[in-house]
Amino acid sequence: MQEKKKYLSENNGFLSKRAGSFGRRGEYSFRISSQKGGVLVERNFSVKSQRPLGTIDVSSEAIAMVAGITALECFGVVGMSSRSVQDGISELLYGKENLTKGIEVRIEGDQVIIDLYVVVEYGTKINEVAHNVIENVRYAVEDKLGLNVSKVNVNVMGVRIRPAD
Repeated sequence: MQEKKKYLSENNGFLSKRAGSFGRRGEYSFRISSQKGGVLVERNFSVKSQRPLGTIDVSSEAIAMVAGITALECFGVVGMSSRSVQDGISELLYGKENLTKGIEVRIEGDQVIIDLYVVVEYGTKINEVAHNVIENVRYAVEDKLGLNVSKVNVNVMGVRIRPAD
């Protein structure tokens, strides 16, 4: 909570916030976004869970990595796409390639919402591929991280021919 207050005071209150309880035991999590000079700055905070032997702290980056790896393993998915033109340009200029590209994780109340931006293989049934991605990502995040996933949104950003192996 101190980190949240410090962030609010450092940024002169120029932000919007989304807050709520998370998890089965009422742990608290929040996400803060601020916009300065036309650039959206987001700080994602981790999901904490108190257990008898200690605390489990899962960052939104870890959630995104599990979702991304799982999505890329699905039949018909040939890659992930940048969420915006700005992300794509920075990727070209700086060679920024990572496993969380094309993934956005939001925490609303006690649920996790995952948005995926994928490129599918030409010739596959897009609705079947998307349904497969939704089911596999939901299962993987819930199974591996123990979180409640309320939605997995799949946005098909393109179609590509898979290169011959």
